[in-house]
Amino acid sequence: MTPAAAALIMNELEDDQAVAILGLMKETECAPILEIIGKTGKEGARRAATISNRLRLLLLKDPTAKGPST
Repeated sequence: MTPAAAALIMNELEDDQAVAILGLMKETECAPILEIIGKTGKEGARRAATISNRLRLLLLKDPTAKGPST
């Protein structure tokens, strides 16, 4: 799936669901999706920032998670 297609799907999910899915991805997969979400205007930028922060907190709790630190 392309990052653009994934971003469209993520925009239909609640933040909790998006964080859960993105938290299972590698940084190289997750970052382009968040970039696309963030480029959809002020609301998209806020949402990308919120999701990014929640991913960071998820990784602090579970450093073995695959998310953005790998």
